[in-house]
Amino acid sequence: MTRTAYVVSHSISWAASRLIDSHGENAAAVARERATAMAEEGQMELHAMWELVQSAADGLLGQDDSAGLVWH
Repeated sequence: MTRTAYVVSHSISWAASRLIDSHGENAAAVARERATAMAEEGQMELHAMWELVQSAADGLLGQDDSAGLVWH
């Protein structure tokens, strides 16, 4: 096991223990709810980043002069 894998697995175990300590039998449901919320937030961030990539590509190709963005 690499050091990174060890740290990640230890962090997950620690977080799970804390979640169980604070939510008891509802820990799995709380974890699922939080994971769903994080996934939705991640999808929104991914969409925003993709729009920036598209805007940059358009700017580099000279197809979008309305953005006013300067790309280096």
